[in-house]
Amino acid sequence: MAVPRPDAVAAYAAAAAADRTESARALLERDGYVPVDGPGELSGGAALLREHLVAPPPAQDVLAERLLEFAGRPRPWLPSGVSVRTEFAWISPGRILLGREGLDSFHHDNSDGARQRVRGEISREARVPFDPVAGIPQFARRLAAEQGHPESLAELFGLPDPEVPLHLMVEGWWTPAGAVFKVSENGNHRLAAMAVLRAPCVLARVEWYGPTFDSGYEDNTSPVMDQFAWIDFLRTFQVVAGTGDLNHERAHHGVGLEYLAHTGPFTTRWPVLLSGPDTAKRSLAALDTLTGTAYAGGIGTLPRSLFDDPRRVRAAMRQLHRTTEKIQARAPWPAPPRTGLRRFSGSGL
Repeated sequence: MAVPRPDAVAAYAAAAAADRTESARALLERDGYVPVDGPGELSGGAALLREHLVAPPPAQDVLAERLLEFAGRPRPWLPSGVSVRTEFAWISPGRILLGREGLDSFHHDNSDGARQRVRGEISREARVPFDPVAGIPQFARRLAAEQGHPESLAELFGLPDPEVPLHLMVEGWWTPAGAVFKVSENGNHRLAAMAVLRAPCVLARVEWYGPTFDSGYEDNTSPVMDQFAWIDFLRTFQVVAGTGDLNHERAHHGVGLEYLAHTGPFTTRWPVLLSGPDTAKRSLAALDTLTGTAYAGGIGTLPRSLFDDPRRVRAAMRQLHRTTEKIQARAPWPAPPRTGLRRFSGSGL
């Protein structure tokens, strides 16, 4: 890791001395993150880390087991969308997904041997087995040994400065079930090391997405009408709403209005549901795991329990489609009767 800036070390030293742990702990438990407006707002998370990292770390084999558990967590479907703002935050590691599924995010070696070779403590010619996965627990134990010292935290995270990239950068999605995050550019190894130590929080730069997203139907081999029916279903029950100028899109891209009306962009508080009924079930279950709370509220005007059974969802989609077809088959509807003084319009009276 890079040598920390002196002002970053000073900021973490001042933050650790301030006692705002209770408010930070409450926000992390409720929301999963605590916004940080600048270096002067580091105190809550930094103090929690100092408090947590004083304890000796578990054995390396325990940390290795935790790493497999952390990397193997279920992943909701998270669409790309319009970035609405960027901020810094202390985030619970349990809310953050690695950049890739499984162990594929670990592409360089943080083992003790690799660290010693970089520092010149052993010869560069010395044989050091390249094992990025095994290196994470060793990296974690080194961090734990530093016990949250200001220089260690400054080296690990950097400073929340808009002009300098932070060492952990994530994308964020807010849903009524809670906020979830995913590593975007930097920080998979740092995140995993802190996660296996069960650290209460990590500092990250968050790029928030939404509430505008495109659809991404789960099965590209399915007839396009399946996707249309799914979006119609979500729109009917107020889970999504259409947005954008469809006439403009058709004129510039030669795409039919019906297609654009069903592929987005959409506004929604539930981006994890846009991909289809089966993915919706898995995504909601994954949200429950990541947030640590089973969401039992409504989704649009529908109960959560409906989305737990894709067969029931598809049956409801078919019923909605048949009802819509019946209404359309009766068109054109007769004009309503003209009553009152309206019937005399144009009569000269």
